[in-house]
Amino acid sequence: MKLLPHFIACLLLGPAAPAQALLIDFDNGDTTTATGAPLSALYSLDYAYLETEDAFGDPLPVPSWRPYDSDPAVVADSAALGYGPPVSGQFALDALNTVLISFSAPISIVDFSTVLDNSTFGNPGSSPIEFFGADDQLLASIPVDQSTAGFLAALGSTVGNVSKIVLPGGALYDNLTIVEVPEPGATGLLAATGLLALRRRRSRSSGV
Repeated sequence: MKLLPHFIACLLLGPAAPAQALLIDFDNGDTTTATGAPLSALYSLDYAYLETEDAFGDPLPVPSWRPYDSDPAVVADSAALGYGPPVSGQFALDALNTVLISFSAPISIVDFSTVLDNSTFGNPGSSPIEFFGADDQLLASIPVDQSTAGFLAALGSTVGNVSKIVLPGGALYDNLTIVEVPEPGATGLLAATGLLALRRRRSRSSGV
């Protein structure tokens, strides 16, 4: 039975569950329909503003992106808006105003990508996509050039404990992909608990 503690440790510290890839292509005309494996947390896409003061008008220690009340983000036809032919399908996320992607619980993102519209409109220079934790601290960012038609914005490394993603206003975004690596599941923990209980029963029955 000397191998049991090592086996339990392997269960508890074993590999995480497979990555879950979510794709929102906006081709159904909304921001809620997605394909692929669901994320471990619920998400929403809303137009947002940067809150810099508290209710008394005092500066916040850390500014925070907040969604406008009852103002979910919508999709648009890029061609109809004069932002070039669609990247795919007919619709894309209308992010001419800043869009906040919020998660109901922090997630670990191993890959993130999105394609901007096929126009050269938008903010000149770098307008980064930003990833924030629950404490509103900036965790990572992706440089974005909205003046490059069909710009691909992609994350280059894993970012853990992400609660918010901010898409800078000034462009349309399509084929939004979020790949999450969940925390190790409860399966290993439950199995280890069961083995410990079995060991206790055997110890009692043997008089140890």
